[in-house]
Amino acid sequence: MFPFCLSSSFALSADLLGNEPYYYYGEVSFLLLPVLYKLVFVLGLSGNRLVIFTVWWGPRAKHLSTDTYIGNLALADRGFVVTLPLWAAYRALHFHWPFGSALCKLSSYLVLLNMFASTFCLGCLSFERSLAIVRLLPCSRPMCPRAALAGRALAAGPAAAQHAAQPG
Repeated sequence: MFPFCLSSSFALSADLLGNEPYYYYGEVSFLLLPVLYKLVFVLGLSGNRLVIFTVWWGPRAKHLSTDTYIGNLALADRGFVVTLPLWAAYRALHFHWPFGSALCKLSSYLVLLNMFASTFCLGCLSFERSLAIVRLLPCSRPMCPRAALAGRALAAGPAAAQHAAQPG
């Protein structure tokens, strides 16, 4: 068993009647995790902005297919990062969600959309790189804007459809 599982801040106990067990999260987690979420928010937002600018609009942007997938990964991650302040507030308020049902659903949707879009982008990137190795391509070919847009739609479309198919 891991050492952190034995700490008193994450102790598993049962109620007095022996029914459902519950977890006790120490006060440190209610203070520390929101700060970490905010730090990841600031670094993630600025880092993803830098990646998107460098890959798509920077002075050396070549619009290679690999760059398109890397830019899409940064865009998907940015969608996740914008939800972190909401989760930080949720954690700081001891698991109370003050933002309403619509924002809860939108936040959950963005988290799951990020997960599926990242998976599809990584799959496309892996496939493209394996073709480059198998066919011994010297470098990726430039991608026209329409093909780049189609690549984004192909990555985001199945991700949105997969999330829509999720129950609940």
